[in-house]
Amino acid sequence: MFRLLKKNGNSVTFALWLGVSLTTLLFGLWPHDLVLFNQLVCSSNPAGLNFGKYGIAYSEPFDFYSFSSNGSFTLEVAFRPSPAHQSNFKNILTIYGHDDLTQLIIGQWKSWIIVMQGSDYDYSLKRPRISFKIGHDNQHDDIVFLTLLISQKETKLFLDGQLKYAKKPFLFRLPHEKVRLIIGNDAYSLHPWNGSIYGVALYPDALTIHEIHHDWICWSSCQCFDFPRETQPLLCYDFKEICKTRKIINNGNPSEGLIIPKTIVVLKKQFLKWPQDLGVVNEKGFFTDITINIVGFVPVGAITMLFFFNILDNNLKKSFLFSLFYCCSMSLFIEFSQMWLPSRYSDMLDFVCNVLGALVGIFLAFKFFRLFRFLSSNMV
Repeated sequence: MFRLLKKNGNSVTFALWLGVSLTTLLFGLWPHDLVLFNQLVCSSNPAGLNFGKYGIAYSEPFDFYSFSSNGSFTLEVAFRPSPAHQSNFKNILTIYGHDDLTQLIIGQWKSWIIVMQGSDYDYSLKRPRISFKIGHDNQHDDIVFLTLLISQKETKLFLDGQLKYAKKPFLFRLPHEKVRLIIGNDAYSLHPWNGSIYGVALYPDALTIHEIHHDWICWSSCQCFDFPRETQPLLCYDFKEICKTRKIINNGNPSEGLIIPKTIVVLKKQFLKWPQDLGVVNEKGFFTDITINIVGFVPVGAITMLFFFNILDNNLKKSFLFSLFYCCSMSLFIEFSQMWLPSRYSDMLDFVCNVLGALVGIFLAFKFFRLFRFLSSNMV
């Protein structure tokens, strides 16, 4: 190839093509905000985990239904919400199996706490959810003690030991496959939450009203989750010892503790998913990204067309096909690599926009070559 480039005098074209290709790859694989390390620190008084801009903690997979025969459960979590001015949806806690539509999410959007089944972020699927507002549209200083009770007959939600919501049909269920508890983010590491969490407990049964009030009173008095309970929880994470050991022991049914990785990890890899399925359609900069993905591939398509036109003996048809194949392959490589990159995601819309931009560039180069041929033939 290099002999051919030297023979035809195309070293400048090759350098342009190589430079534009490498620059495009660099921008496509560059992580947002240079996210590398898990921005999670321990706090005291009360003991808890403070999540920075990007953080995550998670458990090993476990089989919930080996402990619960009828699907009833109670989930307790104490947390301080993140600042309300942040408009993106943020996952406080997620119980995830293998399917986005069966995961249970407790999240925050501005001043609203949302409990929902599945990744129905824009509510287009009308899947079950409970929403309630906490405080005003400003910084939240109060710790929220939330209890979600799901039995075969009803759904109840308690805030600070007081009943906030009740409905006869049960709205939520946990996935039937092995699940993983994720705190401060989602399985794709795309919805980081930067609040503070002080304890989590998951029971494989519906607690009584008496037990719910008992747990709230115990939490209020000790500001911890290490208190005697009438029902043994399946998972119970208290953060009193984390500052000393960097480990979070499960005080419930014996199993592995909570994992705090040093770097941000992507627990679920996804390839070419639509942005609405990932809940990123309404995020800041979404439409700017669309424009960049189209405009950024216009020079790639044009210069690639120029490169192949020169090395394929000025054959327009072959140059067009090779250029389109190369641009599609480059975009697919970027999207495939983004499956492992925190804060990035493999997006079908990005791929479509890249191909559209490449086609524009190829078309402009194609028209230029045809015009050049026309003018050259008329000058002879």
